[in-house]
Amino acid sequence: MFTSEEMRGIVRRHIDLWKTASHSEWRACFTPEYTIEDPVGTGKRPMGSYEVEWQNMHTDALRLDMEPYRLIVCGREIVADLRAVTQLGERGIGPDAKTGTRNTLSYTGIYTVDDAGLLCANRTFADPVPDHLWQAFYPTLPPPCERPPPARDASQIRQAIEDHLFFWNLGRWEEWRQRFRADAVIETPVGVGASPVDSAIDLWERTHRHELRRWLGCHRVIVCGMEALAHTVCVDEPPESPPRAVSRTEVFAFDAEGYIASWRVFEDEL
Repeated sequence: MFTSEEMRGIVRRHIDLWKTASHSEWRACFTPEYTIEDPVGTGKRPMGSYEVEWQNMHTDALRLDMEPYRLIVCGREIVADLRAVTQLGERGIGPDAKTGTRNTLSYTGIYTVDDAGLLCANRTFADPVPDHLWQAFYPTLPPPCERPPPARDASQIRQAIEDHLFFWNLGRWEEWRQRFRADAVIETPVGVGASPVDSAIDLWERTHRHELRRWLGCHRVIVCGMEALAHTVCVDEPPESPPRAVSRTEVFAFDAEGYIASWRVFEDEL
């Protein structure tokens, strides 16, 4: 089993090789069976299909660069928050007149690592991008306008997550629970294994006692199809001690009626 810092090093190495190495050297970071879903909602693809994207993103005209700014390790999975800067060769204005116009994108990838320290899967949650960037990033994928719309739109999914936070913070179990399917599963934190949502009553009772309260907040939601990734904060208020805040990444899957089918929580180490 790898330490958390070794797990982070595996992702950092893949990103460094993306920027400095050949495709074959970068490809050696991954298992032969590696699958990628980038962005989430477009379906899993084998790694070999990604070579066109690699070549496209390494042309002089595109010049994509990326840096991780947060890595959360939970078991064999890593949440990587990244910032990508893309220059499409367009003429800039003012200070950018010589270097060209830049497009800055923030997105989150969830990587899985195998026993040998190789990446075996990746799912990327990314905000929608303009058509010209979609064509540059995903030359082998049909644009969103050519795919059937999901059963729930992004605003409905965001509201469902706000309701989850609202009723949790109010301490109203019945209303919080009814946001989930009867057979929904939860994994909090990731790494402990999935369990039925009704098992959350133990966590609920521990964190809604008079002497300890847990408050949940959210500062960003990325909706991809019928799934959403939320950057959240969890604040515990123990008795006679200062509040303690922990950054979290929560991943939700929804059914066609808008109920939460699964809830997974990646949490920073304390």
